[in-house]
Parts: sequence; structure tokens; C-alpha cells
Amino acid sequence: MTKYTKLLTENTQMEKPFDKPEMIQNDAGGYVFAIDDEERLMRFLILGSDSNTYYSTAKELTLESAEAIKNMIIADCKKCVDIIVNISDSGRAPKNDPAIFALAMCASFGKTADERNYALAALNKVCRTATHLFQFVETISLMRGWGRSLKKYVSKWYTDKELKDIVYQTVKYRNRNNWSHKDVLRLSHPKSNNFAINSIFADITDKQDITKAIVESTNEDETFQLRRYSIAKNMTRNAYTENEICDYIVKYNLPMECLPTSMKNNKKVWETLLLSGNLPLTAMIRNLGQMSKCGVLNDYSDGEKKVIETLHNEEYIKKSRIHPLNILTAYYTYRLGHSLRGSNSWEVNSNIDSALEDAFYLAFTNVEPTNMTNMLALDVSGSMSCCPNHNVPITSSAISAAFAMFYLRTEKNTHVYGFSDKFIPLKINKNMSLDQVIRGVSHMTFGGTDCALPMLYALEKKIKIDNFIIFTDSETWFGRIHPYKALETYKKNINPNAKLIVCATENSAYSIADKSSDKDKSNAQKSALNIVGFDSAWPQLIREFSLTSSHAESCVVLKP
Repeated sequence: MTKYTKLLTENTQMEKPFDKPEMIQNDAGGYVFAIDDEERLMRFLILGSDSNTYYSTAKELTLESAEAIKNMIIADCKKCVDIIVNISDSGRAPKNDPAIFALAMCASFGKTADERNYALAALNKVCRTATHLFQFVETISLMRGWGRSLKKYVSKWYTDKELKDIVYQTVKYRNRNNWSHKDVLRLSHPKSNNFAINSIFADITDKQDITKAIVESTNEDETFQLRRYSIAKNMTRNAYTENEICDYIVKYNLPMECLPTSMKNNKKVWETLLLSGNLPLTAMIRNLGQMSKCGVLNDYSDGEKKVIETLHNEEYIKKSRIHPLNILTAYYTYRLGHSLRGSNSWEVNSNIDSALEDAFYLAFTNVEPTNMTNMLALDVSGSMSCCPNHNVPITSSAISAAFAMFYLRTEKNTHVYGFSDKFIPLKINKNMSLDQVIRGVSHMTFGGTDCALPMLYALEKKIKIDNFIIFTDSETWFGRIHPYKALETYKKNINPNAKLIVCATENSAYSIADKSSDKDKSNAQKSALNIVGFDSAWPQLIREFSLTSSHAESCVVLKP
């Protein structure tokens, strides 16, 4: 190598390489690759942008995400809608809020009426509860007017539902985001072929009292549902005794939200809600502390047995669409024995604590092992010390470690390392508890960021790695060599088939993965992949990518 060639090709991460003019500067000052709008959409849908990161405010992230979504809408609105529906409907994101916001953008800024209607037609798939609907209505009202198409599809949100579902939605989710069913019904004017549904609409909009409809109803099932609606409506007014409330919960399948405030600490009422199956999974794990405080989850109790059975029911967990991160949040909060806000405290049931940990692993997408050799490298630098969920103080690096535990339990040829400006083996094994992992990683955040270290370490030790799986925010800047260069050197000297999978922990525009060199290659030859690190399907996405080689077995393609 000549002196001039060396001067051009040897660059630190704070210098832009001569042969990669497309690289951009990240917030830490290092040079990385820009992701495309579709990848930014995926990061927004799964990670959101409502919390500040180490380098960016929530407002900055939201503006950047909205710009990427708008670009996607202009390029291919229907594809954008399909991605939103897939992520939302499959439960791959911990929150549905970003999907609702993005769908509202598609329904507002689609270039043609056909594109906007295509987005509105997906309303039922993305907005599955009335809370989602109210949020959508609040968002879209700030973007466009209430034309005929919007009224039509909001109306269909109601009229496409069965009577029992209308009752459930109207009594469980009465108002959110400054909107109520009365507001939405008065704007959309839905009309059903069902007498009872129209009667409920009339009662909500003050056109007719529900008691008149109960008297006039001639259908037994309709009468039952109308009584169910009426009883739930009156329950919040303290119209019933404790025994009546418990009887009605069982007889009419009433949700927790119907309870009057005076009953929120009542053991018998909570016990009835739990044992009758009227606490959906998300509501159940959110209220474990409250139920423990009320004595519902004491040792050997029916409540304890019910919760443990539910948390071990894999089919039920999958159907509930609950995200692993939400279970991890419940696990962390419950085992504290007290709320992070307020003075509520409880005695922790160790069996339930253990069942929550089991449920965390069951919430991931099922995946068969690849039997490849994997290096899981977790960024533990200073910028990973932020907490994506401000309700629970778990850092991004600690969440990454918890997610890595699932992979450790699936892939036997895997080791976990931590890096910042140094590279160290983490003493994490598949037999450790989540608490041990979270505590261990939470206290080792330090130093600058050098994302080239995993490849350099494997190169120095001459370890043959099939997949470098790196959880990072890509705010790399410290190293003497760029990560893509480190991967190229490793492939040249150790394993030409090695692949890099970058698991993003932050909704930024950056990645250390150089996908430009993969543009004209077949899937088997591609060496870099960007995924969202807290996507519940990330193990499956890695499997599909890592097995796309000439000797690989066939695998199921999970559409983005």
C-alpha cells in the first residue's frame, strides 16, 4: 500500500472514508450509514418517538419520523399501510400509538382518494379498541377534515362489530384523548341493521334511554346484551352492592373499567374479575401489585393458581398480542414490591414473579435454532443509558440483555459480550434469571462507543463467527477503524460468509451496516441487515437472514 493510498483508506470513525461518500455524521460525531425511509418507518412503529434519547428530543425524533413516513406515503402509500397493519396486527410493537399515528398520516396525505380510502379501510385492523379509535380520531382531526370517506369508515368501525362487542367497547372504553363515543357517533352517524345496536347508539347520544329499548326488545340475546350495557352504565354510579357487582361481573362478563372507584380496593371484586376471566392479560399483569395488596394472590390461593396458569398459557399469550417488553416492564415493577409513583406497596409472590419471567420468553415469536455460531454484542456505552420506557427505569442496554436471553436459550452456539470503548465477555448464561441479567448490565454503562470491536475481537482471537448480532444505537465514534471495514477485514481473513445484523435500540436515522455493497447481490451473498432490536419477531428475522445461503435450509419468510 502506497503512502497516498494509506492516507485515503485508513480512517478513524470520526473521519469520512474516501470510498464511502454516502456516509453521514451521527449525533456523536462519528460517520455511519443512513437508513432508508422504510427502515425508519419500522423503527418508528416499534420504538416510537415519544421519549427523549441521549442525543435527541422526542420532538426532533417525531419530526424526523413524520418526514420519513410522508416520503413513504408519496412513494407507495399502500405499501406503507400494509407495513403499518402488519406491525400492529401481529403485536410486534410494545405500543400501538405509532401505528395509529402513521395510519392517520396515510389517510390524510395519500396522493389520491383511492390511497386515502385504502388507509381508512385498515382502521379496524389497527384500531382494535375504542381507545385506539379515539386516538386515531384525535390525530386525524388535526390533519384533515371530516369528509364523507372518514365518516364512512369510522361508522364502519362500529357497524362491522357484533352486538356483544359493541357493548364491551362502549362500557370498557368510555372516553380517551378528549373524545367519547358520544362525540364520535355524532360525527360519523352509524346506522346498523340491529335494533339493539341502534338503541345503544341512541342512548349514548341522548336520543333515547336504554330502558325503553329493553322493554321493546323481542330477541332474548339482544335483551341480555341491552341489560348488560345498562348495568355496566349504572355500576360506576355506585348503584349496586358488593355482592351484586360480583354477580353481574360473572353473569354479564363485565370488565374492570366498569367498577366504581369505591370498589377498586375490594378483595372479593378483584377475585371475581380474575377468576371469571374478565381480566385480559395486559390488564392482569398491570394490576398484579394491586391484587397482591388486596390479598387475592396469597400463597395457595385460587388467584395465585389462576395467574400462574395464565402466564404459562403460550397459546393465550400469543393470541393476546402482548409484547415481551410489556411483560418485562410488569416483571420489573411487580418484583419491586412497590409502585414507582405513589405509595402503593405489596408483598411479592415468588411463584408469580417466576411465572412472569416464563411469560416473557413465551411472548417472542417461535423460532427454530439455526445451529450457527453467533456473537451477541451489546452496546453498553453512555448513550445506551437512556430508558425507552420512562415508567420503568430499565436502560436500553439492560433491555437488550434481557432480549438476548431469549436468543441464548434458542441458539446453543452463542456467547454474549459487552462493548463501549472496550470489549468484555459478559457473564451471562441461559440459566440466569432476568433480574440477574438486568442488574448486571444496568451497572456497567461506561465510556465511548466503538461498534467495530466485536469484529476486531473475533479477528484477533481467530474465532469463526457466522453472525455478528449487535444491539446498538449506532452512535459509534471512538474507534480507529469503521465497523464496515472491520467486517470486511474479518471476512477476508477468517470467514467470508460472516454476516452482520444490526439491532437498533433507538429510532434514529443511523446504522453501522453497509447495505450499499449488497444491492446487486443475491440473498445468499448479502452480508448486512438492519432490524429493530425490540421487535418481538427479531429472532425470526435473524434466522431468515442468516439461513439465506447456498447450504441453508428453507425458512418461512416473515413479511415486513
